[in-house]
Amino acid sequence: MKMVYQNSMMNPVYDETAVPLNKHILQNVIYMNAFSDNENSVKIIFDPINFKILSISNYVESFWGYTTAEMLDMNLLSMINPFKDDAPSTLPLFLKWFKYSISVVANQLANAQISCCGLQIKHKQGYSIRVLVRYKKLEYLPNELLKTAVITVNNISHLMKESFYWGRLVSEGHQQYFISKNNHYLAQDIVSVREKEVLYLLAQGLSSKEISNRLFISPHTVDHHRRNMLMRTGLRDTTALLQIMHMIGL
Repeated sequence: MKMVYQNSMMNPVYDETAVPLNKHILQNVIYMNAFSDNENSVKIIFDPINFKILSISNYVESFWGYTTAEMLDMNLLSMINPFKDDAPSTLPLFLKWFKYSISVVANQLANAQISCCGLQIKHKQGYSIRVLVRYKKLEYLPNELLKTAVITVNNISHLMKESFYWGRLVSEGHQQYFISKNNHYLAQDIVSVREKEVLYLLAQGLSSKEISNRLFISPHTVDHHRRNMLMRTGLRDTTALLQIMHMIGL
């Protein structure tokens, strides 16, 4: 009889047909539960080969409305709720980009990650939540195919202003992002090198004038970079921008 951890408190559940989670994965289950201590965040261990949820951290029912057992039987992609003003092709294009990104992550050896910001997911009670999804690889098979990944889902409804969503892929030698409002795939990061410099200084608490002195640009240019980042990401304000950029690793 095989053991797999698959309830909301990660207690062992025995199932003859379940795929066993090895010692490395079980250690990560314990780890992810330790950092899932609030109702605005859920962590998922995911099988990208079969596109199947293997295990879910605490608070999934209060976050999503579904029990752990219900979540384990669901297709994760089916829970994404397109916006009313989405073109019919937008969500399929985004999912195609997401699956492509997973294949890129699976074939990179280090530091590859995917972030999706502003997606709507369906709560069981019928309303939608805007979320940030972060996807990182966890374990490889002997043939170097990606076996498991960790998906972190955060409720960011309070940080979003615009009704579109975007995805960001960063790996060794590869950057790309997708924005739903124009179905653009761009082979670059969501923020430019200069914008990252502005972000870093904003995070240090510097004013536009202080940043302009550091970077030898005008305060107007600093504010222009800030506005462009907010417009591109759909976030509410500079505080939200800094929080999301920190969460996705910028």
